Amino acid sequence: GWLSGIPQRIGFSTSAGRLFLTRTVAFSWPMHDLSRNLSLLLPLSPDLNVRKDESKYITSDASTDAAIRDRLKAAGVAPEDAVVGIHPGSAWPTKRWLAERFTELAVRFEKKGFRVVLIGGKQDRELCEKVARGTRAIDWAGETDLRDLKSIMGRLSLFITNDSGPMHIATAS
Repeated sequence: GWLSGIPQRIGFSTSAGRLFLTRTVAFSWPMHDLSRNLSLLLPLSPDLNVRKDESKYITSDASTDAAIRDRLKAAGVAPEDAVVGIHPGSAWPTKRWLAERFTELAVRFEKKGFRVVLIGGKQDRELCEKVARGTRAIDWAGETDLRDLKSIMGRLSLFITNDSGPMHIATAS
């Protein structure tokens, strides 16, 4: 806030702490999160745009894509199999759907012929183990990094998650 001595404090006009801001930017729900967050830089650089040689989207690399294909093949997933990714975690427990519901959903997808891959960080291992019980899901919790996650997104037919970092990776893919 102003006690910090920071000369420019920029935030959204809808922020609860807007009275501590020196400049505000209009908040727009229809904007993609990336564009909306980049708009916070507009007071500093009004002509700000993504360069033509840049992308708003995260791209994967061929070697990681190949490694993911190999991991899926080793898990019994054929190239023609439809794959659903499920990430049951979230940094905020209040934003999590119940593990039992994710399990029920995985079972329903498996009955329809989909392969299910559970994705999560090391902190999601116990949760993913719980979701995997009673399913044939492939549990990769704690076994993927951000590059892997991007490559996995390119292979999925559908990705189901709570409000989470992987959700933002999926929307930027």
